[in-house]
Amino acid sequence: MPRAKKQKVEHVKKEDSRVKKEDEHVKKKKEEEEEQTQDAEQQSPGQTDKQGRQGQQTKQETSRKGKVKKESKSKDGETLEQGRIYFFYRPKVMLEEVKSEKDVRRLYFILSPKDRKLHRLVLVARKRLPTIGRRERLFGFVNKLTEDVTELQKGLDERSYETKTRGERTLYPARPCGQGVYSIVRHGTHAHLIYYLEIPQQIGEAQSALGIEQEGSYIITVKNPKRRNPERPGLKRKADFEKEQAGKMGSYAWNPEPSQTPDLLDHENAEILIIGAAEDVVEELGEVGQDLEKYGEQDIRESKHGLKPDKLYNELKMSKKIFPSESLTSGEWV
Repeated sequence: MPRAKKQKVEHVKKEDSRVKKEDEHVKKKKEEEEEQTQDAEQQSPGQTDKQGRQGQQTKQETSRKGKVKKESKSKDGETLEQGRIYFFYRPKVMLEEVKSEKDVRRLYFILSPKDRKLHRLVLVARKRLPTIGRRERLFGFVNKLTEDVTELQKGLDERSYETKTRGERTLYPARPCGQGVYSIVRHGTHAHLIYYLEIPQQIGEAQSALGIEQEGSYIITVKNPKRRNPERPGLKRKADFEKEQAGKMGSYAWNPEPSQTPDLLDHENAEILIIGAAEDVVEELGEVGQDLEKYGEQDIRESKHGLKPDKLYNELKMSKKIFPSESLTSGEWV
C-alpha cells in the first residue's frame, strides 16, 4: 500500500475512534443526567417508601402533551392561609436599566398573610417561576421574615459591596412587577401555592418572561434541613425548625405533612421546592380555588386604591422614586 494511502487510512481510523469516544461520552453524560433527574424525583415528596405510589399517581396526572388533567374537586381540600402576594425582579450587577430577561439577576415574591403582622420575602433560585403544566421544578428559600413591612426594603433596595478584583459593585433596586392575592391550600397529600394577579390587569413582556401568569397553581414543599445531600447541599445556613415541626418531617427529605407548610415558611432560610401545576386554579382545586377568587374580589372592593399601582406602594410603604412602577403599569421592563 502506498505510504500516502496508508496514512489516509490510519487518519480515518483515528477519526472513527475519536467520534466513537465522543458518542460514548455523550451517552454516558445522558445516563448521568437521567440518574440525577431520578435522584431529584426520589428526593421530592411522594417518592419515599410510604409515598411511592402517591408519586406515581402524581406523574399519571400529567398527559403526554404536558397538560395537567383535571383533578378532583378537592372535597378534601383545605385553605391553610390567604393573603397578598407581590412580585419583584432585580437587575444584574451594575445595570441600572433592564431591557430584557437577560438583564435580570433575581426574582422575588412576598407573601403577606392576612390577619397576621408578618411578611415573607422569598427568593427564587432562577430568575423566573417554574413553567406551569410541565411539572417543572425550581428551588427557592425564605430570604427574609419580618413583622415590620419597611424592613422588606433592605432586601430589595440598592446596595453596594467591595470585590478584590473589580472594586465596588452595585446592585440597583428591585422593580415591582405584580400584585395579587394568594392561598396556601392542602390538596390530598401535598400543598399548593395558588394566586390571582390583580395588577397589572394584562400580562406584559416582563411578566411573560418571568413566568408570572394571570393565575397559577404550584405544588410547594419545604426541605428537611437535617437530610443532607452532598450533591445538592443547598444553603449553608439552614432553617431552625421547632422540635415538633422537625419531628413530623422525620427522615423524609421533604415535608410529608402539607398542613404544616405555612408554619415551616415562618422561618428564614427555609428551603422550598416549587413545581408548576396548573393554569386554571378553579378547575384544578375546585372550592378552595373559588374561595381565593372571592377573597380577591373582596380585596379589590375594600381597597382605597382599587386596581392601581398605588395599592402596592401604599401597602408596602415604598416609594416610586426608588422602586419604579413601569412594569406594574404597562408590563414593560424598566
